[in-house]
Order: sequence, then C-alpha cells, then structure tokens
Amino acid sequence: MKKILSTARGHLMTGISWSIPMIIGAGMLVGIPSIIGLMFGVTSWGEFAGTGTIWQFLELIRNVGWAGIGLFNVVLAGFIAYSIADKPAIGAGFIAGYFANQRGTGFLGAVVLAFVAGYAAKYLIKKMNFNNQYLQQIKGVVFIPLLTVTAVGIVAAIVDTPLVNLNLGLVNWIRMMSESGTNSLLLAVIIGAMIAADLGGPINKAAFTAVTALIAEGIFTPAVFMRVAICAIPLGYALAVFIKKDKFSNDLQGQGIGAFVMSLVGITEGAIPFVLANPLKLTIINIIGGSVGAGLAALLGAATEIPMFGGVYGFLAVTQNSWAYLVGVLAGALIVCAGALAFGDFNVKKLDESADADEIVFEEL
Repeated sequence: MKKILSTARGHLMTGISWSIPMIIGAGMLVGIPSIIGLMFGVTSWGEFAGTGTIWQFLELIRNVGWAGIGLFNVVLAGFIAYSIADKPAIGAGFIAGYFANQRGTGFLGAVVLAFVAGYAAKYLIKKMNFNNQYLQQIKGVVFIPLLTVTAVGIVAAIVDTPLVNLNLGLVNWIRMMSESGTNSLLLAVIIGAMIAADLGGPINKAAFTAVTALIAEGIFTPAVFMRVAICAIPLGYALAVFIKKDKFSNDLQGQGIGAFVMSLVGITEGAIPFVLANPLKLTIINIIGGSVGAGLAALLGAATEIPMFGGVYGFLAVTQNSWAYLVGVLAGALIVCAGALAFGDFNVKKLDESADADEIVFEEL
C-alpha cells in the first residue's frame, strides 16, 4: 500500500509540476493589468469593450490570463495521465480535466478522472495485443485512446454528482473561512505551516496546488497567506547572514544573497541550503515563522480580489490592507532569522560533504 501511495503521489507531483509555470504566468497576466487599473481607479473592465483604448488592450490581456487559469485542471489531469501511461493517456487526461471544469467537480474531479485515464491506458497497453501488424501499430493512437476516453466517461457519469456536491461544499467552506476573522486566521496558519514544511516538497506543493485550485474557483485571498510564507522563510535566512555573517560558512554566506533574491521573487527553495545544516530544528523554525507570518497577515486583514503572484513585491496585488502583507512577511522572516541564529550551526567545515546525507533526512520530514 505504501508503494502504491508513493507512486500515486509521484504522478500527482508530475501533473502539478507541469501546471505550475502555466498558472503563475496566467495569474500575472491577470494581476498586472488589474494593478494598473486599480492605480487609475478602474475596477469594471467590461465597459471598455470595443473602445479601442489602452484599457481594452489590457482587458484582452486579462482575458488571456483568465483562460490560462481556467486550464489549470485540464493541464493537471493531462499530465497526471501522461505520467502514468505516457502519450496514449494524455488525450483522455485532458478530456478528464475539461469535463471536471465543465461539470463543476473541480480539482478533485480532475485528479480522480486523471488517474482513471492513466491507469486505464496503462492496463490496455499491457493487455491489448494484435496479431495484425497494422492494428498493433495504430493501437496507441486509435484503440487505447478511444477505450480510455470511454472509461473516463463511464466513471465520470458514476461519480459526477457526489464529486460536484463535495467540491461545492469544500469551496463554499473555504470561501467562508477566507471571509471570517477567526477562520481566516486558522486557514492562514495551516497554509503557512504547509508551505514551510518541506520547501518545495510534497507538502509545500499540496498547499500550492490547493491554493491554485481555489484561484480557479474565484477565491483569491488564501494565495496572500501562501505568498507571505513563501517570502518570509528565505528572507529570514538572508537577514541572519546579514546580521551575523561569521556564524555561516563561506558557501552559505554567498547563499545569503541568493536567499534574498529568491524571497523578492517568491521562491521558498532559497532557504534549502541553510536548512540542510540542521534539518529537524530549522524545519520546525520554518513552520513557526511561516505560520505566524501568514497568520498575522490574516489577522491584520490582508485580502485580495485578484489573482496573487510574485514575492515581496506581491503586496501590489493585495487589494485590502496591502501593508499587512508586508508586516506578515517581515514578522515571519524575523522569527526565522532569530531561530536560525539561536539554534542553527552553519559554520561547519564539511557542510558540503554532509549535504547528501542531510538531504535524505530533510526529504523524510
């Protein structure tokens, strides 16, 4: 069972990895014109259709971005299926994701049907053999896709209503949590802790994917909490290097600049070289910093009505209490900085030699 779950997780991570660049680019295409509009008091874009103005041009760009966001489930499902059974499964995977969008089963439906598509194709590849050479050659482009899509359709018809109700319930529940004070705080703490747990690993990616799925459902504020944690952690290590440089090895002193840059653009992996020095203690510190920073941003009322993107500069996309976003980032970074200086041992001569062993421990957390 453990092996099956591990394999399934790998396929899910493949789908997520393929979809992340698209969703980030699409989010920025919506966010940047929206920010420009807010600077000039533009909040309603439909009125500019056919005007031939710069605002019509920006609205077209926004529409391209929204189209990309709408494709999240399609791309995710397609590449989950591709990861399982290669090219014969990818078409059925895309169809599975499109159906999930159309029927309202959302992320859950896309994932379930993607696995149906992938494993159906994998089974057919193994079992379907023809004595006729021509039929054997075309089975991967005709018979397997046809039967795989049929399997997706049959399962979709069976699980459609339960998944629609489940997805709708989850979306409404998270929307309610995002809009109420105490629940919003709890949601922010959970997201911040997950982002900080393994810095780009499965837990981090699970949080990122969940938040991205919410963006596709029109729920944007959880992305604010996620971005606070993403920025705070590498920034904390950069500050630690700046404050007490002699506590760090020569290599990590150079990594401090990289961590600072990655914080600015929103990449948690900038903290990984530091965490490898003492995975257990520093992971706990990261979780505390990420959850407190995200929670503080929620407590102070940071929220947004447009897709969130970027790193520290992402406060530009926060439409309510953007200052709270920066406060959350700084608070989380200071906690990580203080914890790293108090409990981390970075000035070790053989840190590079021990990195491989430490990385194994880190990945198991």
